Amino acid sequence: GNPDATVNGYVSKYDVTNPAKATNITYSLKVTDEAMTDVTSSGFALSSATLGAVLTVNPATSLAGKRVFLKMTTLDNITGCDTTFG
Repeated sequence: GNPDATVNGYVSKYDVTNPAKATNITYSLKVTDEAMTDVTSSGFALSSATLGAVLTVNPATSLAGKRVFLKMTTLDNITGCDTTFG
């Protein structure tokens, strides 16, 4: 896929919609840099919403020029099935 770029001081928000037949979903997020260091707390957040979640991206200046990998997991709390994508 095509990478996304961010601009210092500009907050990007992405809506994540629940899977069509799922009614009880939990989301989790892990962001790592090129060295596989967890940098989730450096400007990345995932908050629950009525119909899914909202991913907020506002990377710290210390991540300038670095590639990061976002890994989001959805867990169906009823069936226990999960899916991870990045």
